[in-house]
Amino acid sequence: MKMHKKKYKLFHKSGSEMVEFAITFPLFCVMVLGSVEVGWLLYQQSILDYAARQGARYASVDTATVLKPGVSNGISAQAQTVITNAVTQFGGTPPTTYALTWPGNSRTFALVVREPYAPVAKGLVPIISGINEIKTTVTMYCEACG
Repeated sequence: MKMHKKKYKLFHKSGSEMVEFAITFPLFCVMVLGSVEVGWLLYQQSILDYAARQGARYASVDTATVLKPGVSNGISAQAQTVITNAVTQFGGTPPTTYALTWPGNSRTFALVVREPYAPVAKGLVPIISGINEIKTTVTMYCEACG
């Protein structure tokens, strides 16, 4: 009895794998870059939230800020420095806008901080491409108000 050995051609392929790769690889790259971009955006938002809390905490006990309930005014340069240092410590862009508002006539104030944001993968992730700044609002009780 004669046995026939099957001959396997290791490199004989029809090219369908290359077509599948050419279709799926760009989609995979967009998904990976989109995930990285969203992660970076959330990281920057988290940094700004932390810095705004630190700045609002400093402003609430800082006597140089001269907080007057019911009057919208700015925060002191020291409080702005606290915010800027907290943002840059973690690799963020220094904030450009600091706004202090008083909702009603209470002793609580709202600090709004805005930071510029430039997406890394601007052309690949169209949803994030329109975001030019990150904004956060912190509400704090004023300890220094008399």
